[in-house]
Amino acid sequence: MSGPPRHFKSVAKLIPQEDVLLTTFTVRETLYYQSELVLPSSMTRHDKDLRVSDVLKSLSLTECADVFVGSVEKKGISGGQRKRVSIATELLSNPCVLCVDEPTSGLDSKTAEDVVVILKELAHGENQRTVICTIHQVS
Repeated sequence: MSGPPRHFKSVAKLIPQEDVLLTTFTVRETLYYQSELVLPSSMTRHDKDLRVSDVLKSLSLTECADVFVGSVEKKGISGGQRKRVSIATELLSNPCVLCVDEPTSGLDSKTAEDVVVILKELAHGENQRTVICTIHQVS
């Protein structure tokens, strides 16, 4: 049985249900660090910074860009903001397909709605992309 095409990882990204983020970084630092890992080394620092700024704006994260991600022990961003940061880390490489595993888990109904609206905007916005979600929300 053959696996996915070799280039699949460059066009599709998976956002897991659990947010795996460094708690001692700010939102901006998280995205800067990720940009160094996923964007081409031929891309200038200035262009990477512009890409980070664009992603911060598109996910409404500019107001918390300089706030620590935080943890249970150390207060940081909200649950909805954490989910948007997880999405943002994968959006840096501008994938054509986003596979999102239960993006609303653990969020209150208003925050869950906000996340779904952002995912809808990603699918219908300027850089239309395919967004595949599994949502298990009782309420």
